[in-house]
Amino acid sequence: AVSFQTNQKPSLKGFLAIQIALSTPKQDARRVNVNFRKCRVSVPSMNLDFSIPLWPFRLRGWLRTTYVDDTFRISRGHKGSVFVLARPNAQAPRKNAEGETCNWETDDDCYY
Repeated sequence: AVSFQTNQKPSLKGFLAIQIALSTPKQDARRVNVNFRKCRVSVPSMNLDFSIPLWPFRLRGWLRTTYVDDTFRISRGHKGSVFVLARPNAQAPRKNAEGETCNWETDDDCYY
């Protein structure tokens, strides 16, 4: 999920989350196939919260991990994009769009 906040009046604060399904092909353990399932947009101050199904559009791709250690992972996407992902601190509290502590395993709107 990606959180956002505007500096204009009135200030808008919310998040955008993309739900995906992952699978690993047997022939390449470093590759992960990605299928995009739905997109959720939430702006609590506007009482706005909706989801758009993405599966009808058959949005797909893949990532291949080229490096991984205890602190970060480097992956390359099927279109040549490079992703550098830092491993989050497992002890850091996760927050939702309202800034409340949440559980990423059970809450749909939980992010770092």
